[in-house]
Amino acid sequence: MHHFMKVIVGLVIITFFSPFAQAQTLVKTSLSTGTTKYYKGRIDDINDVTIALTCNSKVCSGDLTYLRSRDKFKLKGTLDGSQIQLREFNRTNKCTGYLSGRMEGKVIQLDWKNEAGTIGNTIQLEEVARQPDFPTFCGDNKWINAYSGKINNEAVEIILQRVDNHRVLGTAYYTKTKKKAVINGTLSVDKNLYLNFADEKTSTSLGSLRGIYKPNQNLSVSFYDQQNKQKIVSFQLQKSLDISCLEYADYYTNYDFLFPKSSHAIFNEVMVLLTKDWIEDCRVNVQKIRKKGTKAELRASQRAYSWTDVALLTDNFVSGMLTYHATWGVGEETKTFNYDLTNGEVIELTTIFKKGFNYKQFIKKQVAAEIIKSPIYKRNESYRNWIKNQEFTYFTLGKEGISFYSDFHIIYDRQRIMIPYKKLKANIRKNASVRQLF
Repeated sequence: MHHFMKVIVGLVIITFFSPFAQAQTLVKTSLSTGTTKYYKGRIDDINDVTIALTCNSKVCSGDLTYLRSRDKFKLKGTLDGSQIQLREFNRTNKCTGYLSGRMEGKVIQLDWKNEAGTIGNTIQLEEVARQPDFPTFCGDNKWINAYSGKINNEAVEIILQRVDNHRVLGTAYYTKTKKKAVINGTLSVDKNLYLNFADEKTSTSLGSLRGIYKPNQNLSVSFYDQQNKQKIVSFQLQKSLDISCLEYADYYTNYDFLFPKSSHAIFNEVMVLLTKDWIEDCRVNVQKIRKKGTKAELRASQRAYSWTDVALLTDNFVSGMLTYHATWGVGEETKTFNYDLTNGEVIELTTIFKKGFNYKQFIKKQVAAEIIKSPIYKRNESYRNWIKNQEFTYFTLGKEGISFYSDFHIIYDRQRIMIPYKKLKANIRKNASVRQLF
């Protein structure tokens, strides 16, 4: 009977006070006192993790699990209003990191740092009904889009790529002035797009683009020039590529590979072949590192990642560059790809130029002539000593010409020299598909 009365009283309270309770949930976090809640999300928008968290008053405890490697860490900390602070411990109970951030409704935004504070990541999680068992596909919210439109009555062709942590990168090519701009910006959770345009050569600001992004649709947005004057502009979506992603994270290591994926099976095979050696390199090093045990000071110390820069994307061509970096390696490794989507063929320099034409010597002379025009070449001896040994063997196709690239340098970055088609076309094969570009 006593238990029955408790139930009746509880039902009465729920009936009369449920509107008040609903109002309270709008201002409080979703974590009720003493209950365990489950959250699923990604580290740097790539690697899947899950957090189970129980809070009694302001004191919280739980665990964080990597869904691919199954590595698990204990969490202890506090929840004060919406502010959450947690310490991370490994299985030997040594502190390996700190998490701090905000809990708003069913969403947790966290910054993770290792115990020494030298390595950091961002984590975004959302509440789920039960403890997740399987990771999601890390490329499902990433894309590469090509658009065409006008800014200030000048035709502009834009390539945008949505990468990790809501970043959007890309390029804009002004067809009349043949000017190229570098694009850097963000796409928020509520689809607000904010992009900055800067001149590729001078880094001078050219303006910004702001508006709402709608997946798989044209862009109708506002462009603000250097004087912050607003103009409504429209860009037609011309071509899209999905993103393939291979990712893994555990106690010591974290790696991810992002590369384009199309409806062309052969192109996708080419992308896999280009990343095959890098993936194997990561797997070998992961196995070596995992044998060391769980040393707290080496938590998340090993990192490898690759990213894509698409230089050209049309119905007929896709061209770009893959770059790979690993903490156990030296510098960055580069591979470029140039693909004829119409004929299903990889484009090599040997397939572009006429037989008997010494394109290697021609390119070398053109590159050398452009390099000496650079201000840094004239004033920096160290740069001159480095650049004279660069072969510029990497290349990508573009609207204006073929770009050739040096290796990556930690100070001088990767150097690009573009040779216009007008200087090359006399020696390009009559049946070469690249003739469609000029």
